[in-house]
Amino acid sequence: INPVRNARATVGTTTEIFDYLRLLYEKIGVQYCSKCNLPKVRHTLGEIFAKSIEKYLGQTLLISARYPQTVQTDEEQLFKELLKSGYSRCLRKSQVFLIEDILKNPSRIRSRAPLFIIIDRLKIAPQPEPNALEKLQTRFTQAVQSAMQFKNAEAVFFVEKHAKWTLSDTVTTQSRCPKCHELSNPSTAISFSFNSPLGACPHCKGFGNTLEVDEELVVPNPQLSISEGAIDPFTKPSLRRWQRKLMMFCEIARIDADLPYRELPEAHRRLVFDGEKRFRGVRGVFKMLEAEKYKMRIRVFVSRYVSPFLCTLCKGARLNPEVLRIKVGETSISELCDKTLAECDHFIETLVLTTEQRQIYCEVR
Repeated sequence: INPVRNARATVGTTTEIFDYLRLLYEKIGVQYCSKCNLPKVRHTLGEIFAKSIEKYLGQTLLISARYPQTVQTDEEQLFKELLKSGYSRCLRKSQVFLIEDILKNPSRIRSRAPLFIIIDRLKIAPQPEPNALEKLQTRFTQAVQSAMQFKNAEAVFFVEKHAKWTLSDTVTTQSRCPKCHELSNPSTAISFSFNSPLGACPHCKGFGNTLEVDEELVVPNPQLSISEGAIDPFTKPSLRRWQRKLMMFCEIARIDADLPYRELPEAHRRLVFDGEKRFRGVRGVFKMLEAEKYKMRIRVFVSRYVSPFLCTLCKGARLNPEVLRIKVGETSISELCDKTLAECDHFIETLVLTTEQRQIYCEVR
């Protein structure tokens, strides 16, 4: 048993069972698209080569990388850097250009159209011989790997049609949605840990809940009206000025400050609590106080009016949304941890895996 204890500890982390689950999801987990909710597909370089050879027999293939440009990109400096890096050609608007020619006459190609860096040009014979095919695979693999080193992690294929280079396909070895081509970053076991910044929900920091201003603590006696001091923190000397501002806002917004708080319409209570342009609201005032939480008295004061609420981003799962979209048997690691022991046993016994996944699963188990 793991003797380490912290505020995020669970039965799974204490018994170290969760460590095995993290390893399992790293090895055989399937990533799902955030837009299409489809399982993402991952191909090896060998699979990409075999598919490409079959598709482009008898054609000339340009393997390129889309350059991630921004509005501030200095193209002249960009082309100089590319030339120094060993790249001699680029493609834009279906035309291939020599980088040296562009530097001599930059106006020839000045444009905001997508820019592609040519990595290699491969002529694929209609019936390649085994020796030639082996050399071709080496060049193809090296070119695709070089293309994927750019920020978008994809290689872009162009083929020549009617004297113009036409975009034919994009490939990658990362997991990608088959419909919208959304990419996923490679996941590791630590990505499934809510004790790590890599896996923890960015909103609740892996706790599953966040400390938020609690209306029941802010208004301990809802039978009081706003004018009688229903908003408890505004009755304290340090925030008394906000009581005056609230009274002025009630007059402008036509909120009855003499009516018991519990009898106010829901819309008026939300205005008082959440605020608008003319008034910060109770939440806005507490958000302003956060800037001074380095002071002990402010921290103590704020703690009187906050309570833990379920995280609105992860819904208590503790992990970031990207990790929660990785599933085994259509079940995320958080959903698996929510099951009872009997349900977990049934899940494991009925799990359907491929031959490769089954081999990995047995090793982890």
